[in-house]
Amino acid sequence: PNCTVSVKCRLGFDEQDPAEALVQLVNQCQDAGVTVFIIHARKAWLSGLSPRENRDVPPLEYEWAYQIKRSNPKLTVVVNGGIIDLASCALHLDHVDGVMLGRAAYKTPFILAELDAYATGNRLAEKQAIAFAMADYADMVIEQGGNLHQITRHMLGLFTGERGAKYWRRQLGEATRLQPYNTDILRETAEFCCSQINREVA
Repeated sequence: PNCTVSVKCRLGFDEQDPAEALVQLVNQCQDAGVTVFIIHARKAWLSGLSPRENRDVPPLEYEWAYQIKRSNPKLTVVVNGGIIDLASCALHLDHVDGVMLGRAAYKTPFILAELDAYATGNRLAEKQAIAFAMADYADMVIEQGGNLHQITRHMLGLFTGERGAKYWRRQLGEATRLQPYNTDILRETAEFCCSQINREVA
């Protein structure tokens, strides 16, 4: 069956010049039928940097992704790397077709709700509603033999930057290990944290 093939790449590696390496890669992939490119806007340094350092040390050069889109307007070009908030996403979308989030989506997952509201015009989801929906999902996972911590360990960043964030992380980290099938922990903790946020606003 027909399917869309995408290519995710860096700008090049080590001493390669993106003006040659990236452009040549895109051209060759296009010739093979690829129409979607996800460009992580950093070089990869195979000599001298660890994989961890390669996530942060090489400078971000988003202009190369923009240039690929300008030169190939029919391609779908998505930019990746160092994008941490809605404002940055909106800026990139003036130049390319999409953005890909990595660590930001995991560390501060509420950004996904913000992006959904921005892209669709829908009302911004509330954190308590998100937590309650995830608690319902956890109920289903537990019925299938899983446990609450399998879900909550991926939600530790939901209240990042908010009053109550430390309590949220502690409860989801400790209480869910002690009570691995009690999804009300998630509901009650979210309700408490949201009450703290509302009190601060008031």
